[in-house]
Amino acid sequence: MLDNEIEINNLCQQHLLAPNTVQYNFVLANIEALVEKYLQQNFMALVQLLYRVDVSEKRITQIAENKILDAHIIATLILDRILFKLQNKKENTLPKQDDHVNDADKW
Repeated sequence: MLDNEIEINNLCQQHLLAPNTVQYNFVLANIEALVEKYLQQNFMALVQLLYRVDVSEKRITQIAENKILDAHIIATLILDRILFKLQNKKENTLPKQDDHVNDADKW
């Protein structure tokens, strides 16, 4: 079982760089197990996790207003946010410079 957000990020990067439904469900199930543990044993750890992952406060408030603290819903919010950040990072990372290209050919 996952213990913290670093492990969640590592799991996402390992399994979701080329995502498919099976991998998504695997990662979601692992996050859901952690969320369920936090809901039962350490609610403040869940709040801290949501803050560190940067899940939208508005979405969390909507869940809290409905008094539905469902591990699956919360895990989905966490995973969606992590996937968004990974995709954003992938799109905004500059390609590595090719060291074999002559300075004259670079511009």
